[in-house]
Amino acid sequence: MHTNTRLHTRLKKARIPGPGQHAWVYTPLCLLVLLFFSSCGVLSGPDLKPTATPPVVTIQPIVTPHRPYLAVDAWLDITGSVPSGYFLSAKNGIANSIDSYIRPNEDGAVFYVSFIAHNSFQPESTKLVITVPPIPADPPQPQLLAYPSQTGDPFTDSQNKQRVDAENTRRLTAWQQTLKAQHAALAQLQTQIKQETDSLRRLHPQQDASATDIYGALERAGLRFQYAPKASSKYLILQTDLENNTLAQDTNSLRLVGVSVWVIWDTSENAPETQANTAFWQQVVMAAGAKAFQVFDPGASEAIQNSLFS
Repeated sequence: MHTNTRLHTRLKKARIPGPGQHAWVYTPLCLLVLLFFSSCGVLSGPDLKPTATPPVVTIQPIVTPHRPYLAVDAWLDITGSVPSGYFLSAKNGIANSIDSYIRPNEDGAVFYVSFIAHNSFQPESTKLVITVPPIPADPPQPQLLAYPSQTGDPFTDSQNKQRVDAENTRRLTAWQQTLKAQHAALAQLQTQIKQETDSLRRLHPQQDASATDIYGALERAGLRFQYAPKASSKYLILQTDLENNTLAQDTNSLRLVGVSVWVIWDTSENAPETQANTAFWQQVVMAAGAKAFQVFDPGASEAIQNSLFS
């Protein structure tokens, strides 16, 4: 018996697929094409000009109003006629006010700290001079470019987008680098000034009870203010009871043009005789051209002790 082991060699006729059998092939392909044209901006309206997305900004500018050059002459009474606690409070308040003054957008400053004693006019009465250089303002964020109108050419539109992104990144990076450098310089200056104001906080002078020379303090301050720039803000800070008892430095030539005179930690609010004394000194400084004269009692002085000349 013979078994037929020959295989059928007749080829099967190829079947033509129906219209829906390969639809799954075209679906992802269409999605890819749609994604490509969307990324190139071809599908967006021709008149839209969106602003390019900027890089992440991590440093913000410190925005402060501009301040002109500041000249401050502060005087602390060591004659023993005022409570020692007021000397301490005034000393710390002046130091705190100097520290808080150091910020961007100001034209520089000079601070004199001196003692009211038996001869306030003598150079030895000046114990500290702090000089602050001009501090530039922080620049605002640069204006960023917008994307140009679509051309309809995916390659050209993609190139235009890349150019705008690169330019915006360059502008923001340069701005951030400037802010970083200026803030570092500001922090260094603040540290330096803090070291100098700490030396003021450490001052503990011996009492000089031989006389109280208010005239000498005013005359010395008036000479210093003459060297301040013309557009300066000028403050004369006096921590004293204004009980002058020597006329050695009364030259009748006092000049305090444009100076604001603040008397801090004053204790004369309830004494008619000391009120008259305050009125006398107000007349003296205003006749010398002062811009203003104001007296602050201990409570009011505490309230402004961190901003005596802001």
